[in-house]
Amino acid sequence: GIMREFYVERDNVREERRLRTESTPTGKLNEAFEAMFWQAHPYGVPVLGWASEVESITSQDVRDFYKIYYAPNNARMVLVGDFDSNKVVDMAKKYFGGIPRGTQPPDPVITEEPRPLAERRFDGEAETNPSVTVRYHGVALGHPDEAALDVVGELLSGKTGRLYKRLVAKDESAMGQPSGSNSSRKYAGYMEIDATVKEGKTPEAVEQAILEEVEKLREGEITD
Repeated sequence: GIMREFYVERDNVREERRLRTESTPTGKLNEAFEAMFWQAHPYGVPVLGWASEVESITSQDVRDFYKIYYAPNNARMVLVGDFDSNKVVDMAKKYFGGIPRGTQPPDPVITEEPRPLAERRFDGEAETNPSVTVRYHGVALGHPDEAALDVVGELLSGKTGRLYKRLVAKDESAMGQPSGSNSSRKYAGYMEIDATVKEGKTPEAVEQAILEEVEKLREGEITD
């Protein structure tokens, strides 16, 4: 029964990969972009795995993975609200205390993303509106610069943001609402700027305007 279930679940993952990644206009491009952006860090590996991994994984691989990562010593409980801490600890012991620790702890993440040596460019074609993404390596959660980068994202975004004013209202080279967003994650982060190119305009023009607006921010044109 277990082997049959394994093959059913493997097929489910394969189908999920096909629907989310392989059959969407930008899915495969986004996956390849991530792999280029993260040269060394595990963040560059797709959550569902590469297609060849899904095809070749064994039931033993899955069991081994489960024993390591789905053990109580790798779990975190997050509680919100008005509760009695002592009672919560007692309940946790009652309901989870009997589950044994994993015999093998998860490997620590020791790979740090190296400082980029040069600009990396990615040009891909798909059946969709042309768009421009500019991404910079940023900081991890809790870094002193995280809050500042969050503010930068807000300054760039929305109808009152610098990107809309420049790209949509002034240049008329982009459409929708271009945005800037800081994504600080546990081990590393990035600042990303996204814009959709307006028909009749070029990605090169949009990119140039984005870089000019970033340069203005870098030079300190930010009022209180």
